Amino acid sequence: MRTIIALATALLLTAALAGCSTTTIAPPDRPRLDPPAAQLLLDCKLPTNLPPGEMTQRDIERYWGLDRKHQLECAKRHGALRDYIVDRDGNLRKK
Repeated sequence: MRTIIALATALLLTAALAGCSTTTIAPPDRPRLDPPAAQLLLDCKLPTNLPPGEMTQRDIERYWGLDRKHQLECAKRHGALRDYIVDRDGNLRKK
């Protein structure tokens, strides 16, 4: 009879201790700061160096057009980079 009481007491004590154990809580997901695509981080091209001497109207228009093309490409890239950062940071604030 004593062994049954001792066994029952041991089981109850074990059950009580198991009920008091701490449960592990998973930490929240860490925010991810993914870097932007490498293409968005390229440097902008500098204005074209003009040749020495006189230029024709055609040369002037060609160099101007080339500089304008580079400027538009740079503006699009910076706009895409800005949009990426705004979107990424906005998603981080939602979490």
